[in-house]
Amino acid sequence: GSSAGAEHIVESLPSRLHARYMHDSWGNKSNALNKAIETIDSGLVVFFDDDVEMHPDTLVSYSTTAREHGPEHFYGGDVRVEREECFPSGLANKFPASTTGYDAKNRLGRDGMVFLGFNWAACKEDLDRMGGFNPLLGPGSPIGTSVGDESDLQQRMMEEGMKPVAVPRATVTHHVPVEHTTLRWLLQRKYHVGVFIGLTTRKRDQDWIPLVRDMLRAFGVSLKGAFLADKEKIVVSLLSLYQTLGKAKGYLSGNKSAIKS
Repeated sequence: GSSAGAEHIVESLPSRLHARYMHDSWGNKSNALNKAIETIDSGLVVFFDDDVEMHPDTLVSYSTTAREHGPEHFYGGDVRVEREECFPSGLANKFPASTTGYDAKNRLGRDGMVFLGFNWAACKEDLDRMGGFNPLLGPGSPIGTSVGDESDLQQRMMEEGMKPVAVPRATVTHHVPVEHTTLRWLLQRKYHVGVFIGLTTRKRDQDWIPLVRDMLRAFGVSLKGAFLADKEKIVVSLLSLYQTLGKAKGYLSGNKSAIKS
């Protein structure tokens, strides 16, 4: 909606919520979050999106767990989903956690997995220590990736020794529109994930030879699948190809040390 509409919604909220409306002309999520964080003196900062519904115990659970663990930790809760449409047949396991939901405790058991950006929290002092979010990542990115802003920050936190903590009962339900359950959206998502991976790969670790090899292999498998009329093989190879193309774009757009804000 318009900024005027958003401002009206905030003004209509009860005064006890101390809600504030802020506007910045740069349409960039990371920049907006950084601007908002600057206005906070101290305490726990909890991040949600406008398409999630908090469960009754969510905020209390975050507060209780943060008091127990304190700074040097960051926090995340469970995600449930409410989809407007089913996934294409046979592709449900290819879609990201934002569209399928997850249990935060189980998610931490997988290498490199962190909390989703619409249900997590961190202490103000830790956010300041990390320099906030990177405006070159996430929605509004000037270099073409709509993902990765929260993942990048949380990964940097872990590199600095901060520990992720799964918060019991800190649950949200994420609304998933029809357009986020299509193959077209999934291909775009894989491309953006690839850009993020390429961007956050350090210059010395970039290797074009296996990247080109993966690209050619995915293209070849796609052609073979088309020849055999094997729909599953075509889709899997296309997903791989899109992510590899994104990764190449990321390599060309910069490296990790260059993009940190």
